[in-house]
Amino acid sequence: MSQVSIPDTTVTDYDGQGRAGLVTEEHNGAKTWTNTLTTAPGSYWQSFGYYAIGDRRQTIDHAIGTTGSTVTTAYADGCTTNCNSTGAQPHTLTATTGGTNPTAFGYDEDGNLHTRTPTTGPGQTLTWDDEGHLAQVDTTGSSPTTTKYLYDADGNQLIRRDPGQTTLFVGDTEIVVNTSVTPNTLLGAVRTYSHGGAGAPVAMRSRVRLQRSLSGGSWSGDTPP
Repeated sequence: MSQVSIPDTTVTDYDGQGRAGLVTEEHNGAKTWTNTLTTAPGSYWQSFGYYAIGDRRQTIDHAIGTTGSTVTTAYADGCTTNCNSTGAQPHTLTATTGGTNPTAFGYDEDGNLHTRTPTTGPGQTLTWDDEGHLAQVDTTGSSPTTTKYLYDADGNQLIRRDPGQTTLFVGDTEIVVNTSVTPNTLLGAVRTYSHGGAGAPVAMRSRVRLQRSLSGGSWSGDTPP
């Protein structure tokens, strides 16, 4: 007997400003919009609140059925120091409160995100080059790591250096090298294909696998000839 798989379905309504949800309440002059799903396993129910100006005020992850608990994450705006070269950024996200892991955010003088500091778990420091590209990400914690990025003259990513692994981007090909051993060894390569050489990829090919793009952003795979 064959089995029929029924895919998960997410139902989202949008307001006149393109924000997700249905109107559910008014709070301090700001409307709250809701996305509601069933109580089946894997379902979720989230509400999103906005200020009148359009900035997000809060996200509520509601309990489903009789299990779990409702968790509210609030968003604090208003960067006043080291926000950018010209002054304060009143609408810049500086912290989340409540939720599962409150996090603080800091910025450099160009307005780029510089630090991400959660209450628990590793934090991050982001460094940007003179042309506004992300150049380095340092992750703190018990096992700190550093990832570095290098770009070509056109601003395209050329090399990504992760701990123990380096990836070279050459056109539509990615070449991955294991740098945790001496001498370094080639781990493999992946090539993407698109119609006319532009647009979203329609296929990816590695040494042992060919994947084709399907609807909805999913991929099918088989062994290439």
